[in-house]
Formats: sequence, structure tokens, C-alpha cells
Amino acid sequence: MAVSALYVLDHVMAGGEFVQVPDIQGLPITEASRVLAEAGLELGAPREIVTDEVPLYHVIAQQPEAGAVLRTGRRVAPTVSGREHASVPEVVGRTLSEAQATIEQNRFTVGATARMPHEASRDTVLAQDPPPNSRVDRTGEINLLLSAGTEGETFLMPDLIGTPVEEALNTLSSLGVNAQAHEVETTDGDYDVVLDHYPPPGTVLREGDVVQYDVRPSGQVEMPTPRRRVEVGYTVPNVSAPVEVRMDVIGRTGARRTAFPRQSHYVDGAPPRFEAGTTITLPVAFYDEVTVEVYLNGERVRSYYYEGNADAVVTDF
Repeated sequence: MAVSALYVLDHVMAGGEFVQVPDIQGLPITEASRVLAEAGLELGAPREIVTDEVPLYHVIAQQPEAGAVLRTGRRVAPTVSGREHASVPEVVGRTLSEAQATIEQNRFTVGATARMPHEASRDTVLAQDPPPNSRVDRTGEINLLLSAGTEGETFLMPDLIGTPVEEALNTLSSLGVNAQAHEVETTDGDYDVVLDHYPPPGTVLREGDVVQYDVRPSGQVEMPTPRRRVEVGYTVPNVSAPVEVRMDVIGRTGARRTAFPRQSHYVDGAPPRFEAGTTITLPVAFYDEVTVEVYLNGERVRSYYYEGNADAVVTDF
């Protein structure tokens, strides 16, 4: 009798009918919500865990388990396969190279970049998106707004794609920028016109910048000697402490220059240091051949040799 009275009291106090919890494991979260609703139950706040074994946002486990008895209106809390989230690092005020290193160290990637005239030194980060401390997907992109500096006249890169080379060179010359041709082999592009160019249209440029363009030459139009452009990427190996990284470029005549780091990369007068796993990418344009040497704490560790259009010959020391 006491048990019967307790059941009646519980039924009156809680209200609702009893239903059996359906099995929602393996279902997409939206489908799981629908199945629970049809049973008279609600989907509780999901708990996310990172796993490669279950498709994204599918139910891995549930509480209460399938078969349990609940009153209608109660919630079933799912555990779902989610993404790894992390806090976005702050890179505003840093140089582009420093920002790239920080972003990559935190396992994000650099997204779109844009420049605008500003009193800050060229390539200083003025703003970022997403903002610092935001919680986003670990592998997400961080877009950067950079300073174009104040030295020299600034302007937007015109769209020269499809323009005859002679006309494009006249336009670039009038803007005070340097043009570099890159011959491409294609069967469907027009001869002696700009097929593509870097930086892309709309990029903020200033006097003295370099514009590289792709062209399919016919041999009938004279143009600057073509130069090849490559991107040399070096990843700092497993070192116990941050190291200085230097990258020297040696041209076909043997002339050597340090291309990385530049003076703007220095911190308090000292060259920057990089942790293991940091990747440094150096764009290099050259005639005929070039060698890029990498130094860690002043010791040569690797060289990349390019000749013509051949792949790099990599040598470790």
C-alpha cells in the first residue's frame, strides 16, 4: 500500500506518461533529435569528443541508455563526435612572419591577407579574423589585415589578365612597379597575353613592388627574361629549445644575400627564434638557377638547388 501511494504521489508530482528511451547511437545529431521527439522526449545538451572513428556530429553514446524508462518530456543527453576547438592566438601588432609562426605553432593556418596604407611598418598585422581568444576549430584559418606602409605611393593592383603583354608592361611601368615574366606551357592559352598574375587584382601595392605574370610566348613579342618563382618551405626539426633560422639565397653569379630573417623580423634587436615544428616559407624568383641554404644557429643544415624548371635538389648536412 505504501509503495502504491508513493507511485501515485510520484506520478502526480512529475506528470507525464512513461516511455522507453529509443536507441539513438550512430545517428546524426539532427536525426537523433527527431527520433527522441517522436518518443515524447527531448535532446539534451550534447557533449563533444574528438574521434576519427565516428562521422562528425554523430551520436557515440547516450544517457540514459536505450531501453531505459522515462517520463515524457525528459531529456536524453548524447555524446557526439565533434571537432577539436582551441583559442585563437593574438597576432595584432606583430610582423607577418611572426604572425605566421605563431599561427602555425598553434596548429591554425593563415587564411586570406589584405593590405591597406597605414603608418605602421609594412606587413605589420593591423587586425585579424577571428579575433583573439575566440574558440574555433583547431584547423581553422586566421585572416589578416596588414599594413602597406606609408613609403611611396600606394595603389590597387589592376586586373591585367587577358591583356596583351606590351600593354600590361606599359601599365605596370607607369605605376612604378617591377614586372617579372613567367613562361608557361599550355595548349589552350592565348599567346603573348597575361594569363595570370601575382599579386591578384585589388591587392594594395606601392612603388618598387614586384608583379609576376604568366605568359605563353609566341617568340614574336619581346619581353623581359622569364624568371621562375618557387616557394621554399623549411620545417624546424625536433630541437630541445627555440633556434635561430637563417635562409641565404645564392644566385647564378654566386652573389649571396640573406633573405630571411629581414630586419623587420627582429625582436628587441635580436633575430627571432623558432620552436620545433615551425614551418618557414620563403618565395624566391630567379633566372636559370639558384641555391637556398638554411642555417640553424649559424650552422648550415640544408640546401635547395633549382635549375631551370627542374625539381629542387635537396641536400642535408
